[in-house]
Amino acid sequence: MKKSLIIGITSDIGTGIKNRLEDDDWQVLGTSSTYESDSVFKLDLADPKQVELFTNQLDQYKDWSLLCLFAGTMEPIGTFFDTDFSSWEKNFRINVLSQLRVLQMLWEYRAEFTDVNVCFLAGGGTNSTFDNYSAYCLSKIALIKFVELIASENTDGKFFIIGPGFMKTKIHNQTLRAGRKAGTNFQKTEIFMENSGTTLDKLYQHIKWCIAQPRNAVSGRNFSTVHDSWESGTDLSNLLVKNSELFKLRRVGFHNETI
Repeated sequence: MKKSLIIGITSDIGTGIKNRLEDDDWQVLGTSSTYESDSVFKLDLADPKQVELFTNQLDQYKDWSLLCLFAGTMEPIGTFFDTDFSSWEKNFRINVLSQLRVLQMLWEYRAEFTDVNVCFLAGGGTNSTFDNYSAYCLSKIALIKFVELIASENTDGKFFIIGPGFMKTKIHNQTLRAGRKAGTNFQKTEIFMENSGTTLDKLYQHIKWCIAQPRNAVSGRNFSTVHDSWESGTDLSNLLVKNSELFKLRRVGFHNETI
């Protein structure tokens, strides 16, 4: 049986993907900041001591072939100069540093004779400003670049990041609680929460598509569930194989030629 690990397994996305993986006969283990069981290790990514203690749990995760890093926070919400910087640092610890530390710990416990896939989640602000969410936006940009860097360094796994678009999950309650501090995003979120947005089924199908593609089509890339033509079969995959610069963090007008 294939083994998957979900960091943030009790998030709405984590639980939804867990259930769908189990329906496809995966063994699914994970971590949660609020819950603990035989298959879920309690891990608060905001606490460096807890993250280091995670080393005591690694044996049970041996031979994993899919790692999904779904933990995250949008807070603090507000303008940068009105933000408590310790909260800003906490965001980076949850969204970036602790996730990468966990990946580093788990890497030697990956399966040896099967494809290994590592999936992160991207967020708002990739292609524009995201006012009042500077910590969240920059943490996601950091993950996008990290995926490219780690994919270049490692040829024995696939590392990709998916922006699912708006999903009706409890993380958006952070924006609703922030009120005016969220700026224009408050009203947008209120409207979004009245609609379904991207479904868990669609996100899961996108993850499965990434897993099924060759490494040189997927690894190091930033995907959009809503805007990319991944449902067209192999067309997108073939295009990405031909152009190594697509779906990566680049300035407009980028080219490889030396001036």
